[in-house]
Amino acid sequence: MNEKNLKPVYQPIIHLETNRVLGFEANIIGLEEDGTELRYPDLLKRNIKNLDFIARDKAITQFKIRQKGFKLFVNAEPEEMDIPLFYEDVDLTNVVLEITENSSMKNPTRTNERITFLRRKGLEIALDDFGSNKQNYDKLSISPDFIKLDKLFIKEEGLLRKMASLTGDYKVILEGIEDTKFVDIGKELGIMFGQGFALGRPMPYEEVTTKIINGDYQVMEYN
Repeated sequence: MNEKNLKPVYQPIIHLETNRVLGFEANIIGLEEDGTELRYPDLLKRNIKNLDFIARDKAITQFKIRQKGFKLFVNAEPEEMDIPLFYEDVDLTNVVLEITENSSMKNPTRTNERITFLRRKGLEIALDDFGSNKQNYDKLSISPDFIKLDKLFIKEEGLLRKMASLTGDYKVILEGIEDTKFVDIGKELGIMFGQGFALGRPMPYEEVTTKIINGDYQVMEYN
């Protein structure tokens, strides 16, 4: 499989109180030769190196609606930010970099310096899968703009309540919402944002823009 068979898709991140859209998380799907979605998606990660980089690069290039205020969430490993030319020539306004699950910060000082530099260009940081690994707590030192609660907490309401209480004043995104009852629970716990199939499935860019034009998606603005 080559890059022409890789297609970015975008899943909305919704403000639970207003149902407005904060932004979209970019992922990538593989396509069969006939244009249908790859039947065995796990093959992507096994056979394509730098999949996150390809997905991120395609998304940042394609996602023009950042100019309308919608944020683009993309995945990265901390060590990638140590690369000197990491998006230095790209406008990063409304781009949110998700520090991925189980990633390690080999040089925390250097990583924090790079994050500070990239933030001046508009970049924001999300700490992904918070609570799934002790290393996530260590990464709070980077002062993330958003925290994404791991979807495993959806399965245990008591744990969800405990984790929500630990996130303090951070802007929290609850992942894995596949039942609307968790929208109500999230609002009760003061969680601002949600993501999951009950709120919107991943979709091609063309479908995203159509929904925006039709008024189905309205941007969530906040200070």
